[in-house]
Amino acid sequence: MGVLSLLRGHQRDPSRATLVARGVVALTVLTLVVAGLVLAGNGSFSDRVAATVVLDDAGGSLVPGADVKYRGVVVGKVAALGEGDGGAERDGSVEVAVDLAPDLAADVPADATARVLPASVFGTSFIDLVSAGDGARGLEDGHRIPQDRRSQTLEIQAVLDGLDRVVGDLGPARLATALEGLATALDGNGQRLGRTIVTLHRYLARLNPSMPLVRRNLQLLATNLEGFAAYAPDLLDATDDALIAARTIVEHEGRFAALVRSGGSAFARSARLLNANERGLVDMLVRTAVVVDALYDGRRDLVDSLLSTLDLAAGFDEALSHGRYLRIAGDLQLAEEPGYGRGGCPSYSGHRGRGC
Repeated sequence: MGVLSLLRGHQRDPSRATLVARGVVALTVLTLVVAGLVLAGNGSFSDRVAATVVLDDAGGSLVPGADVKYRGVVVGKVAALGEGDGGAERDGSVEVAVDLAPDLAADVPADATARVLPASVFGTSFIDLVSAGDGARGLEDGHRIPQDRRSQTLEIQAVLDGLDRVVGDLGPARLATALEGLATALDGNGQRLGRTIVTLHRYLARLNPSMPLVRRNLQLLATNLEGFAAYAPDLLDATDDALIAARTIVEHEGRFAALVRSGGSAFARSARLLNANERGLVDMLVRTAVVVDALYDGRRDLVDSLLSTLDLAAGFDEALSHGRYLRIAGDLQLAEEPGYGRGGCPSYSGHRGRGC
């Protein structure tokens, strides 16, 4: 019996075999139709531009099928995060395969960079493509899109990663409790919260121009704290020494008070002495000023005399270096030597010099 004959049947009431065959065919056709619709919805039958987004960290909420947007328009989908948990890692980075629509990818600049943003606070993330708009337009198949390295993007990514870790650590039960408490606290306080947000926005608008200076101050503070941490043991030792000194003062408080009183009496007597001899002290200061002025005027002669004194001291030390007697080297002449005349002319074997 053929399949068509089995499906068609020749009896008024089809047999059980005919019904089974018809059911199998119907289920097969329905399965093929549903599979075709799913594949068509995923873009399996449409052209696509395969690109790779290179990220430092894809986060925990970026999953296959997430949107890829450019200026708020969905231009593609995330195809895969690679092999392993969290994506395929290469030199510490994560490579995310994305499929882009060809007509939309043609409008994306070639110098576009990527960043991961949340679709909602607790929802999945999506990849946002950003560009300065100066490069040529059009992404080709196999294009590699680097991560956006601007400071604002890195700060947002750090906040989102921290929020993702907090949500993961809280767990569903504690997260639900925290959200319920937050909702209860905010219930009926919308206007007050709005005013607070507006005020905060004003403060931040004033603070943003000074953020480079704030960052610099924080860096200097970190450097100072590192130095403080390095010298903390010495500072603690100094504090211990100060505590010992303080305990000693407390233990000998009476003697310290007597010393202070004695010092006060000594200062009072010194004041009386200065008051009694005020005129003499003024005259002494005037004369001292005259002497200092004279020494300043003759400072060069004073220096020369000091150098001469040092030379004399060096010679005197050498003279006394031979014991307890003073050694003096000099010539002693008892009589005056006769002058040289014609009689003193030299003569050799009866020959005298010229002029003799």
